[in-house]
Amino acid sequence: MKTSSGRLAVLVMLLITPLLAFYPTVASAVTVTVTVANNCLCFMPSSVTIHPGDTVQWTWSSSGHSSTSGSPGMPNGLWDSGILNQGAVFTQTFNTVGSFPYYCTPHGSCCNMVGTVTVVSNPTPTPSPTATPVGTHPAFFNGETALGGGFYYLQFANGTPFGYYSYLPDPNFIYHIDLAFEYLLDANDVNHGIYFYDFASSSFFYTSPTLFPDLYDFSLNAWLYYLPDANNPGRYTNNPRWFFNFATGQWINL
Repeated sequence: MKTSSGRLAVLVMLLITPLLAFYPTVASAVTVTVTVANNCLCFMPSSVTIHPGDTVQWTWSSSGHSSTSGSPGMPNGLWDSGILNQGAVFTQTFNTVGSFPYYCTPHGSCCNMVGTVTVVSNPTPTPSPTATPVGTHPAFFNGETALGGGFYYLQFANGTPFGYYSYLPDPNFIYHIDLAFEYLLDANDVNHGIYFYDFASSSFFYTSPTLFPDLYDFSLNAWLYYLPDANNPGRYTNNPRWFFNFATGQWINL
């Protein structure tokens, strides 16, 4: 192999670094402010719409008012600030979806000093099914058999099994049932070779359909033989994974 391990490492890391950010983002709760009796017998705004986990904060612009859940004369006990004076602040966090009316106890019946908090569910993204691209997998995987549930089985033309694996949403990543997570980089050579970035060992491998289960490890600068699992046809050793290092003549695990 003429490609140096350093150049290959740089190339692969440039490719995979932007693709590793698969962590979901969590929506932050917000606080909505409602002003109480700002030059009026009213709540401003009188109606707010929020999401579960959000908070409403009432701030008093004048004295002698309350924020009390329910309808005038009929409190429902969900919250009650009590009658507060100018400068006071009262908060209530809403964790359930629904419509929550409230009123000012001294001025709800006489002056229609009422408000509503409407809590709606956060929009749930509808995931689009990810179809495995047809004809876009590296030639190394020619002849793979779809097993259903997103898993594949590959046995090469020479009868040697590659084993069981599935593609991640980005098809340049696979989860091999024995090797675990691998990043793929097509060698684009006449041997249908492929480079693997092996997350378990942080090593770069090269192999091909006629070589596997022999792999060249660029970190060790050595050819390795990946030991099959004698008790499970089509499988290889895992936990630990055993390899024979031809350079040292020793068995190692990675």
